[in-house]
Amino acid sequence: MIRFILVILTAFLYLILSIPVLLVLLLIRKKKPEVCDKVSRALIRWIFRVILFFAGTKVTVEGQENVPKDRAVLYIGNHRSYFDILVTYTTVPGSCGFVAKKELARIPLLKNWMDLIHCLFLDRSDIKQGLQMILSGCEEIKSGTSICIFPEGTRGKTESELELGEFHNGSFKMAMKTGCPIIPLSISGSREILESHFPKIRGTHVTVTYGKPIIPGELTVFILSMMPIIELRGGLVAAKMLGVDLLPAMLICFIGTILPTPFILLFINKIFDWMRNTRFVKLVDRMEAKGRSKFAQIEKYKTFGLLIFVAIPLPGTGAWTGSLAAALMKMPIKDALFSVIGGTLIADILMAIFSYGLLGMFI
Repeated sequence: MIRFILVILTAFLYLILSIPVLLVLLLIRKKKPEVCDKVSRALIRWIFRVILFFAGTKVTVEGQENVPKDRAVLYIGNHRSYFDILVTYTTVPGSCGFVAKKELARIPLLKNWMDLIHCLFLDRSDIKQGLQMILSGCEEIKSGTSICIFPEGTRGKTESELELGEFHNGSFKMAMKTGCPIIPLSISGSREILESHFPKIRGTHVTVTYGKPIIPGELTVFILSMMPIIELRGGLVAAKMLGVDLLPAMLICFIGTILPTPFILLFINKIFDWMRNTRFVKLVDRMEAKGRSKFAQIEKYKTFGLLIFVAIPLPGTGAWTGSLAAALMKMPIKDALFSVIGGTLIADILMAIFSYGLLGMFI
């Protein structure tokens, strides 16, 4: 019980004795936000480390090199203990706010400190407020502050740390709207600090592991670019809207659009032959008709004709249709690949100019 008393007393004394500092930080927040952020982070990390010391908690950090240093991220972690925020906040690099339940906003002084470190309060019973919280989180991420959320919405109470509860709707929306990387966050051993033997606090070892980043914007762009009709034409527009940088977007769209080409050239005729013996025969006829309708545009100039056909980013053109036409024309694979890759590269440049230049002025 001594550790429990020390932890509660330390937290209480900090909230009381830090009132003068809190008032100064609130006064300078508008005029000197960077100074306010830096001091607030340093003080909160310091008091969290003091509390963890009195709790006898040793923290090991793994995978911190996976966290990007040049942009804000969304941390998605498991939640087992009241101490999860303490062990996480003392290890995350840079500025980071947490999504917390609205009840914590009712505690005087604690709410003020949480505001200073960019925490967001969620009322799970109010959909409108939940949407507003997501928008606020997006603004924080865009301004360079990472956000940490425990998508289960409450502390897990199962014995196994591998069992996760159902994720709440909206847990990933901040990442989807901003295109920021998602960092999976694993906290192991924190339940042994307090929850396993409440109210006793026992010294224990906690491991915080940061996983490799998942980039939803880039993944979305890649999937869109692989799809027929959409290809890089839609992929680059989506990349601009999701905030993906120009050069990575061009590379992702080019690879996504080109990836299906070898499979179409090598196997589409065999697949069509097989499908003719199934109920999909009408679909085969339609696809063949679409491919053959482009013959006249391509046959006259052969390799060069196919390159131009793929390069012009208009409805009905592109790598998918060009590859289909080349396969049905039985064009040599080497010539077809050269034309499709070259045409896709030209289309990539043209669409980049449109999406990030002309269209970029409006979105």
